[in-house]
Amino acid sequence: MNFNHLRSFYNVGKYLSFSEAAKNLYISQPTVSIQVRKLEEELQTKLIEQLGKKIYLTDAGKRLYNYASEIFKLAKEANLMINDISDFNIGQVLLGAGTTAGIYLLPELLGSFKADYPKVEIKLQVGNSKLIIQRLLENEIDFAVIGEGLGLDLDFISKSITKDELVLIVSPNHPLATKHEVSILDLCNETFILRERGSSSREIFEKAIIKNNIKMNVAMEFNCVEAIKKAVAANLGISVVSNSALKLEKQLNAVASLKIKDLDLVRNIYLVYHKDKEFTNIIKNFIKYISLGIDNQF
Repeated sequence: MNFNHLRSFYNVGKYLSFSEAAKNLYISQPTVSIQVRKLEEELQTKLIEQLGKKIYLTDAGKRLYNYASEIFKLAKEANLMINDISDFNIGQVLLGAGTTAGIYLLPELLGSFKADYPKVEIKLQVGNSKLIIQRLLENEIDFAVIGEGLGLDLDFISKSITKDELVLIVSPNHPLATKHEVSILDLCNETFILRERGSSSREIFEKAIIKNNIKMNVAMEFNCVEAIKKAVAANLGISVVSNSALKLEKQLNAVASLKIKDLDLVRNIYLVYHKDKEFTNIIKNFIKYISLGIDNQF
């Protein structure tokens, strides 16, 4: 069915006048008549009848007019929707994040972005870096924000958007709590509580420890930073976590944080995406928004 022919018919049915239809479409009256006739020929059905100077829709014409009304209504809505997407007003963002970024860095920025773009739907998946990378490979998310430490597939593009420091945390009742800095040797006989394997923070810390020929006693593994902090506060062991995860604990003096001499525990936080991924305008805008926002937090 020719869209222009249908539009001419719709306007004739709306005004019950060929001349008014032509005026509304900014075309000649003979052109409207020809297009309606061609539509009738295509459908092999009479749509309009003229009695004297008056025009009426046939039964088939009335039924088609109702469909045409819905078609042009939806076409108008579709145009508005595409314009909104082009103007960054609506759309969907599928974002994956490592635990540090997903819990401690992104939520405030997501709230600010939603306030500016309320029609944009944001879906955030949080997990360890290994899991989030797998989500990228399976195209379940558009891009990810994760800490360095895990090797990335050559198909991925990664851009550093900020730095994140890992620090040692101990209970306020722990003997090391009175110090501001400890040596690697101070950790030899300590009991560690760490994130599960696949976590960026664990990978960074373990590589630094192995490089210095130190053996760790890992007594517990948690897949939740909040659980680790509570276990450390209860003096069940010590741990290494992102400094950005300790704002509340520092205020409450729930744990003590220390630096480890001679260990470089400053890592990059990367924005990662597949090299073949094509982003919508809203996703491009969102990436720019959070990249600037995260960097300004430090």
